[in-house]
Amino acid sequence: MNTNKILIAYASRSGTTEEIACFIEKIFIELNFNVEIKPIKSVTDLKVYNAVIIGSAIQYDTWLPEVRQFIKNNLNTLTKLPVSFYFSCLTLSQQSQKTRLKALTYSNKLNSLFPQLKPVSVGQFAGVLNYSKLSFLYRFIFKAVMPILGVKEGDYRNWGAIKEWAEDVHSKLNNGSIDQIHVKKEEHKNV
Repeated sequence: MNTNKILIAYASRSGTTEEIACFIEKIFIELNFNVEIKPIKSVTDLKVYNAVIIGSAIQYDTWLPEVRQFIKNNLNTLTKLPVSFYFSCLTLSQQSQKTRLKALTYSNKLNSLFPQLKPVSVGQFAGVLNYSKLSFLYRFIFKAVMPILGVKEGDYRNWGAIKEWAEDVHSKLNNGSIDQIHVKKEEHKNV
């Protein structure tokens, strides 16, 4: 087993992003990586990890507040580690140029908030619309808005694409590049 320890930290509202985190964890374990998975609110110390994967649901066109706060609170440490991000959103339930460009704005928002972070990769995945997992207020809002947007209730995640992304991140971290990524980040910081 690879001795590097990877953290997968996530924030989820209805379980979709958490399920993606668990799926990524299984892939890393199958590929002999030492992985720990935690809700982002329960992460207290990043110093024991060699790399971090952070996942968030997108709500109101932005990353969840606890993810943004976590990054802000741990920015100094995160800039010294290989970091990858992924998000899940219903915007990508309809695959079109317009929705892909909209999803790209979510990555760009995170980059603009924390320009010193240079992620190894950013995964963009469609989410799930399951009215039974939403609070009464959100169910009411979503039932009014989603038909207008043409989004029906269902699971839009592409597990093959998620697997491919996780394997790509794994490959980048496994090919001896965790240490190389550390060096590149330090070089970038010193420029």
